[in-house]
Amino acid sequence: MVEVRNSHTSACRDVVAALNYPRAERDSNTYGEWSFIGVFDDADIREFLAEIDSAGDDIAKVGRLLHEWQMSARTMSDPIAREILDGRTVDDDWVEVTAAPR
Repeated sequence: MVEVRNSHTSACRDVVAALNYPRAERDSNTYGEWSFIGVFDDADIREFLAEIDSAGDDIAKVGRLLHEWQMSARTMSDPIAREILDGRTVDDDWVEVTAAPR
């Protein structure tokens, strides 16, 4: 249990340290073992850290949180999905698809 908590404490420390660098100077390695978190803006990264911290020593909860954030990171890594989720698309960006005439 202590080893798991120490591992997460170390990973959190890496992410907090990354936030001290300007965004333009960060790459995926800056975030340590949680490199997936780099696709999020700083506010989301702080939310991630708060959620991990609130999970405390609950290994199952930490595992669920990491999985959920990794799945969100995968989605946010897709430029089209990100535009949709960020609300940068408008109705004119879409067309209705119909079956080809026979």
